[in-house]
Amino acid sequence: MITAIKQIGTVGKEGKIELYTPELIEGKQVEVILLVNNQDETEYLLSNEKNRKRLLYT
Repeated sequence: MITAIKQIGTVGKEGKIELYTPELIEGKQVEVILLVNNQDETEYLLSNEKNRKRLLYT
């Protein structure tokens, strides 16, 4: 059986990422998949029609 654990993290110095998962036992083999959101803040805010009108026309 596969169990999924979702966490949000921040990349630290030299690209280091730390995960804290107390429910996993030491020595357990895991597979890690990273999903990176590349959308910047401006793009995100302008992606909504209501936000775009408010930001561009006020």
